[in-house]
Amino acid sequence: MTEENKAPDLVMFVGSKFYPTIDSYIKESLNLGCAKRIPMLPADVVPGKSRCFLAHDEGKKGQGRIFGFFIISGIEVILDDEEKIKKYQEEYGNLNITPISSTQARSEPSRLCGHRSYGASYLVSENDMDKVWDVVEPMAKKCDIQGGMVVLLNPIDYPRLRFRSWRYMEPEFLAKYDWPQRSLPITRTVKIEHKEKKQVAVEDLPLFSGEKQ
Repeated sequence: MTEENKAPDLVMFVGSKFYPTIDSYIKESLNLGCAKRIPMLPADVVPGKSRCFLAHDEGKKGQGRIFGFFIISGIEVILDDEEKIKKYQEEYGNLNITPISSTQARSEPSRLCGHRSYGASYLVSENDMDKVWDVVEPMAKKCDIQGGMVVLLNPIDYPRLRFRSWRYMEPEFLAKYDWPQRSLPITRTVKIEHKEKKQVAVEDLPLFSGEKQ
């Protein structure tokens, strides 16, 4: 297996509460890029190579479709604490962690899901189009590059119940569609904490912790 294919891919759902249609997300990403909030860090992704596939069920449970993906540039953390920022960058340097101040976050254009939250971490899309093209080239006839977003010309059925956070993309699933596959990582994920833990109601707990299935 080549080094390229050792960079695991992720898959995340786009919620219909804020993005009722696939087109509503694509339109926003074209203007603002992709930024998907994550409670757990995917420790094994390779910035500039790993892909984050995006699925949407348009409000129909179990009838999701993968409509595109973005190349993961790294992780942006909305944080003002310089000491914590330095710690995270030292511990998780391979994830290309970039701090975004609360002032900068508030000044960003609002997305359909609102402004980015203080203390949260976000997977963000690659803006270097040379890197994007390097990843997309083997499948160029199957997709269309729209800014940092790569839109599939033929969406792939993804009959899964919607989940929160992210999962590793199953290589076997992509194999059915003759897409370049990536290996699943062996190591576990890591978690990033920005503030003291608080009691959380059971119904507010994530449905999926971001660990490998």
